[in-house]
Amino acid sequence: MFLRGARHGIKMNGKLARLEEQESNFRQELERKSNKNKEEKLKSETNEVKRKSEEISNETNQTEESSDCIKTKKKKSKKNKE
Repeated sequence: MFLRGARHGIKMNGKLARLEEQESNFRQELERKSNKNKEEKLKSETNEVKRKSEEISNETNQTEESSDCIKTKKKKSKKNKE
């Protein structure tokens, strides 16, 4: 099909131009999607770091509270048995 038209001077420049345009559009869409995915990953990673730091701070607060709650037993005074 390509050879027969070329013999008569008909070229596929229009079709090739359309294909190039489609490829460039496709590449742009892929770049956008990859950028969005990268941004989402960064957001999720920052959220995870925040959660972990909050958990650590909560744990330290709980240990401080629990250490305050620990009471030492008072020794009973011995009564003289007489």
